[in-house]
Amino acid sequence: MKKFMIYLSFLMISNIYAQCDDYNELNCSNEDSCEWIVTYQWYDCDNFSNSSQCNSYSEYGCYWDSHWYYSGWSDCDGPSFQLETGGFCQEIEMPECSEMNETECSSNGSCDWTEDIDWGSCEDLDPIWNVIYYCDDLSTNSDNCYTYTCYGGGYGQWGTCCAGDPYIIADNSYCEEIPYELGDVNQDSIINIQDVILVINLILNGESDLAADLNLDSTVNVLDVIQLVNIILNN
Repeated sequence: MKKFMIYLSFLMISNIYAQCDDYNELNCSNEDSCEWIVTYQWYDCDNFSNSSQCNSYSEYGCYWDSHWYYSGWSDCDGPSFQLETGGFCQEIEMPECSEMNETECSSNGSCDWTEDIDWGSCEDLDPIWNVIYYCDDLSTNSDNCYTYTCYGGGYGQWGTCCAGDPYIIADNSYCEEIPYELGDVNQDSIINIQDVILVINLILNGESDLAADLNLDSTVNVLDVIQLVNIILNN
């Protein structure tokens, strides 16, 4: 029964799977893992040799200029310009976890954001008099800390203290890869038919998962399913 289910899964995706470079512009735009790259070619009005060709690009600034009065010849003048010549579909290159910001990291199932912030306390700062009182670390907390009249001066007198919300001295937070075992897509420490089904769903939805990329070619496709099936059958 297990072999039969695996076989059916394999047939289902082998008939519909396509690489990004197989897509036209419409299909590419509808595929989250692909992007359409427009190609251009540069032209120079000065390189057009006859008036007909020159005038056909008049909307880009080309014009046929006669120099008979001066030297007895004519040519095409105007600027250089570029025209769209087509395009191609390619797979979107995903950045490494270490290159992601917090938003990108948090939305990637293969990465984990680790917060490492050095916080400062306004109450630990000393008020300094300079026309008006201010707290002594303006470079990092000018928007957070402020002075106020507080009790604690000599002989029971009132003094000046610093207060305010905690402020960031240094933010060393970072994004790192979540440890995983190749093939164990659902991370239940067992590689079985459930992982095959998950890989198939990834392919059908145009999604990716590091644990599903068994051949390490940066693409989750039918080759990974075949390798995963072999692992299950050999266990």
